[in-house]
Amino acid sequence: MPQTPSRHSRRRLLKALAIGASLPAALGFYAWQVEPFWPEFHELPMPVPNLPAAFEGARIAHLTDLHIFNGASREYVSGVIRQVNRLKPDAVLLTGDLVTLGRNYVKEACEVVSTLVPKTFISFGNHDYAREKVDGREVDVADEMEARLTAAGFTVLRNRPVQWQRGGEKIWIVGMEDLWSGRFYPGTAFASIDSPEPIIAMSHNPDTAPAVDNFNPAWILAGHTHGGQIRIPGYGAVLLPIQHKEWQQGCFKLRSARLYVSRGIGFLARARFCCRPEVAIFTMTRGA
Repeated sequence: MPQTPSRHSRRRLLKALAIGASLPAALGFYAWQVEPFWPEFHELPMPVPNLPAAFEGARIAHLTDLHIFNGASREYVSGVIRQVNRLKPDAVLLTGDLVTLGRNYVKEACEVVSTLVPKTFISFGNHDYAREKVDGREVDVADEMEARLTAAGFTVLRNRPVQWQRGGEKIWIVGMEDLWSGRFYPGTAFASIDSPEPIIAMSHNPDTAPAVDNFNPAWILAGHTHGGQIRIPGYGAVLLPIQHKEWQQGCFKLRSARLYVSRGIGFLARARFCCRPEVAIFTMTRGA
């Protein structure tokens, strides 16, 4: 005669079913409300061949993909920037997508970025190129942001280099226009470099890395991928907007340069899973 399940067994079964039913909801809540706003600040070495002595130990914060498009994202990115200011890097390199295409937060994005305290170099990403209305004027977004950020004291690099001077010595910082903008011309960007000091290049889309690498930079800093935003354990990123799928996130050695692809700060669809936003803080050292 079959035995009737005990009351204790039924309770265990009901508890297991409740946990199983609630797990997807909990994971969904985490991916929507927690991880997109849980940035990782991590320190990384940046070995640079022939680094001038004055730059030994200099710290660079790499920001990318802010994607300011509403009040919540503005508040969140403002908090990230406050933390960067507290960490006191010697420079910030910001590699684009300050705004989200079509959301018209140009003024707000420039205001948030303008709270950065360290010396800051800025290049643009694909979302930073459009025509939008700002204060009743139809403007080119990249041109408008360049004007506002330059007036605030920041260095905007669009296919051009600039010297970063420290202790009487210098290195070069080169910023590219974005690949998808149709204005990406690395030959123009590197043409006016007239001395052999090391070069740090900023290029939003990692698909540009082979072309940029031809000009022998020590490092290329990129973003654009968001690391995939949603990463399935054992599989990887679900969606990547690049051709070189191997350059999803992290550091890669090219022929001349090291390429660093950041997961970025912001997001498009509000979801991240196994792919926290990040701010890399590099410490420059003399090395190969």
